[in-house]
Amino acid sequence: MKRNLLIVTPVFPRWENDAESPRSITDLARALSQYYRVYVLCPGTYCAANKEHLGDVTIIRFNYFFPVKWQALSSGQGMFAHNKLKSFAKLQLPFYFISEILNLYRAIRQYDIHIVNSHYIFPEGLSYSIIRNFLKRPHVITLHSPGVDELIRHGIIGKIIARFILKHAEKILPVSTYVRYKLERLSGMHFNYKVIPLALDIDDFKYTPEKDKMRRHIGLEKNRTYFLFTGALVERSGIFVLLRAMEQLKKEYTDFSVIVIGNGPLKSKIAKWITQYQLNDHCIFHTLATHERISHYYAACNAVIAPIIIDAEGATDGMPSSVQEGLACGVPVIASRLSGVNDLIKHGVNGWLFEPGNHSELAEYMALLFKPLKLKKLKTSAQKTAERYDSETVANQYYDIFKTFYRIS
Repeated sequence: MKRNLLIVTPVFPRWENDAESPRSITDLARALSQYYRVYVLCPGTYCAANKEHLGDVTIIRFNYFFPVKWQALSSGQGMFAHNKLKSFAKLQLPFYFISEILNLYRAIRQYDIHIVNSHYIFPEGLSYSIIRNFLKRPHVITLHSPGVDELIRHGIIGKIIARFILKHAEKILPVSTYVRYKLERLSGMHFNYKVIPLALDIDDFKYTPEKDKMRRHIGLEKNRTYFLFTGALVERSGIFVLLRAMEQLKKEYTDFSVIVIGNGPLKSKIAKWITQYQLNDHCIFHTLATHERISHYYAACNAVIAPIIIDAEGATDGMPSSVQEGLACGVPVIASRLSGVNDLIKHGVNGWLFEPGNHSELAEYMALLFKPLKLKKLKTSAQKTAERYDSETVANQYYDIFKTFYRIS
């Protein structure tokens, strides 16, 4: 008989084929449904159902502000996607916490939950920690970078909150060694952890050798070199590092384009930069694309670029999804030597690493794709790496950990 698992997360697809939401938690929930009856508690959003089913996964959404269309903390990318919350969104935080705690308590009681898996140490990890002693359900926290960065931003208060949460968790599952290090440095505590990368259903990103056919399908030129950038258009994504590399690259090469798939607050600034430095002929912009459509772009491109940096607020991406998706497609990845990227990319084996912010070094590695390289071994290594974070593999690791904390509810 399956036990009941509750996943608590601030970000989850608002509807089927939601192009804006990251897919890692969704893929994990689906894979875990072979072991558990999986329930997902997440914030509601305008036009999203309060309760629905995604295969064998039951999704429960809670509202925290009225009218619902004014809710500002539950966008497709999550509340900390763009680092700073707007004033109106900050006003909603107390209501968010109260509503989440009440709905957490109700869901655990109503569905007889055996174990709680909070994604993001803050705010979700804090919400359950507050009622943990009343409900006595084991608490396992999946550690994502934005939640840790938000606590770091609050200094000594963030440290106190982090220590409180860690005392009310049986296990911490960082998505990268870098995220674990940040929490350990903030809290000043040693804690029970295991690093497990974000889950991805790699079957959706299997590399196809028919690159020319895929290019015809999505309207790309056969003999042009294409680079792919996907992600939120924010400072920490390193998008301007990529633009500077493009400016340097076009002095020597002309037959290339960078496909940018993403949206964010820097979009208008990026457009001005492209015009100012005459990069219009080398940029293709898509605000959003379905996960299926994005996989087509991966298959058609020569390389994936992930130029992440540490922004002015001290935040960075824990693990860019483009790195995992690119590896799963067998596409060379050129990424910053930063954060969780170091856990997956081995320089010269399954991709290339450059120093964060060094656009000249990035341009050098991009230039390699214009030369006749033997990439078959690199592509094979990339796909072999991807097997480590296939959703089935990750779910099995979660299952092995969860079953050590079972208690009678």
